[in-house]
Amino acid sequence: MENNEKVSPPHPACTVVDIMTSPKSKRKRGANKKAEKQKCQVLKEQYSKYSWLYTKEYTDGVCLASNRDYHIAGSRDTTARVWSRSGELSHTLGDHSSTVTAVLITEDGSSIITACHDCSLRVWHAQSGRLTASHYLFSPLRCAVQDGPHLLLGTDGGKLQLYSLPDVTLLWERIVHDEGVLALDMKESRAVSSSDDGDIILWNIVNNSLIEAPAVEETERRAARCVALYQDRLYWGDDGVNVKVWNSTTEELTKLRNHMSEHGSTDTILIAHSLLYSSSYNLDTGAPSVNVRMLSNHMYVMTIQVPWDGPITSLTSPSPDVLACSGREFGLIGHHDTDDIEELIVEVVHGYHDTHTDSVDSEYSSDSSDGCEECHQQRKQRKEGAVEESSTSWCVVM
Repeated sequence: MENNEKVSPPHPACTVVDIMTSPKSKRKRGANKKAEKQKCQVLKEQYSKYSWLYTKEYTDGVCLASNRDYHIAGSRDTTARVWSRSGELSHTLGDHSSTVTAVLITEDGSSIITACHDCSLRVWHAQSGRLTASHYLFSPLRCAVQDGPHLLLGTDGGKLQLYSLPDVTLLWERIVHDEGVLALDMKESRAVSSSDDGDIILWNIVNNSLIEAPAVEETERRAARCVALYQDRLYWGDDGVNVKVWNSTTEELTKLRNHMSEHGSTDTILIAHSLLYSSSYNLDTGAPSVNVRMLSNHMYVMTIQVPWDGPITSLTSPSPDVLACSGREFGLIGHHDTDDIEELIVEVVHGYHDTHTDSVDSEYSSDSSDGCEECHQQRKQRKEGAVEESSTSWCVVM
């Protein structure tokens, strides 16, 4: 890839407004519901005016990290590429010998961290792309996440390793899974890890070590491809049709419909700006998309069609007006003023009609709540025999 490649990011636009989630009166509840619908409409109109800019030269993306200055994408081609806010390809970080499985940006924005399946962890100067530190960790690295002064790594052998930043000093390590660690998340004093064996473990971070928290509901399940923490909730996605939500306070499991077909996978989940973004990959057609919901009550907002084939491996959103996707290609959603590379209008699905029967997925349950009143009503009608089975349809605005 040439260093003159451009991916021009969007300019600032609408700001997402937070909404109350627990009204104490019917009046407040009605006002809150109206505000939520208004916010949904604003988001639909906002994204309908956006466009995609993406590069076909970058392929096989595995991981992605962004802040207001950089977008960094790691790939199976052993490199990580750094695009500046202006859209210039700033650096290609190419000192690894295998798939780059995780990329991170330190909180101060001064350094980039890359984790690799070649057992190495490397630290780079963000502005110059110069390698500043290299650590060999004796096990292939599958995933990494940072929060504050902590860096958490997951290995191919089922081990978790907790390091301090910025010096990358080992604080704690232990083999906690029977198979490789598949996904991680860490927020403040909590962490979660998932494995190829299907286990999901919640952790409390106490005195620079991890202590196992009460277990997620014991059910037979597929391996969680992605995990995300938000307050007392744990979100995860797998090869089932739903995104799962575990509330550690009430110990209740909720399912959010994430695919219109009966065969799909959820490869990445992003929580940002009071919204829940979840990737959807149709295994029958190869078509990827991003579903957007309100984080407060999981109300379905819209689905954004992605203009390439293959799963979406990572999502980031450093600001409300920027959404970056990595997978077969790398792309940005937003307002763009450039003629340098191909530009596509964003296709936004602003409502859907689910006419399939509820699906059995990895928890062997037919309960697939999706936060959409229209869909709940249609399910109710189906059960009463009022709606005949037909093909799925989507309402798309250009």
